[in-house]
Amino acid sequence: MLVMSVMLKVALGLLVGAAICQLLGFACPYWVSWYNYNSGLWQSCAGNCYEYSGDVEIFMMLTLFFQREREREREREREREN
Repeated sequence: MLVMSVMLKVALGLLVGAAICQLLGFACPYWVSWYNYNSGLWQSCAGNCYEYSGDVEIFMMLTLFFQREREREREREREREN
């Protein structure tokens, strides 16, 4: 039988709780509600709603670009070493 320490049980409980909070936060449309202003992961509303879907795509493209640039720089450094 596997004997788990108290700290391991606490860590496991916190991990499960964090995973549940992550799923709820990802699924909820609004993280902040204040008077007639609502904002969340997917959209922001203050009378009219603005969706962030285009912004996420731009962020992902920029991330990919910088990753490729970093890989190219590493290849250049390897070539200089040889």
